[in-house]
Amino acid sequence: MGDTIIGAIASIPFLLSGTSTLAAPNFNLLLSSTQGTIQPRSVCPADLETLTQLMLRDLPGYANRVLRRSDILDVPNDNYTFSVILAGRAEYEPLDLSTIPQSQIEQIQDPNPPKQVFFTTLEQTFTAQKSSSRQNYHWLFLVKGESGWQPILLFTQFGSSDSKKFPTPPRETSNGIVGQAVKLWLRDCRAGSLR
Repeated sequence: MGDTIIGAIASIPFLLSGTSTLAAPNFNLLLSSTQGTIQPRSVCPADLETLTQLMLRDLPGYANRVLRRSDILDVPNDNYTFSVILAGRAEYEPLDLSTIPQSQIEQIQDPNPPKQVFFTTLEQTFTAQKSSSRQNYHWLFLVKGESGWQPILLFTQFGSSDSKKFPTPPRETSNGIVGQAVKLWLRDCRAGSLR
């Protein structure tokens, strides 16, 4: 038994190095070929459209992590699951700000006017009896500072699983699930820690 273990350990350098001798393995080669490598820092895009496309790609994962860590949904039983499935359909044409309450317009008055991004999310709810989905509509205000893009406000119109019902009027949701997910993603983007 002991000889078997010693023989197996002795063969490791041979297997890792790819040579016929029992030379020490090339750890630099091993580190560069494994999945656990340290990646170079990513650069957060300065271009709004590129930034938005990357953000929407990652947003469901960020939103679902926010959801799992929060008490936003206080559901008494374990037979209920809520997930953000998709984010997409970005548009950049600014809207008239007259639909926003004056107190919130003051938050986005800046010498550097904010950019507006519109996108949708598809969210799905599962219970023991059924599943349903709804599409929500988001209106994001961003400003570009010295350290990169920063979120200012997020408004959301919540859809319904009933196709006959209209979405809700816009609500300020900067601290909601998607609002927090946007903040976290932009923080990671500015830090260069996106994968």
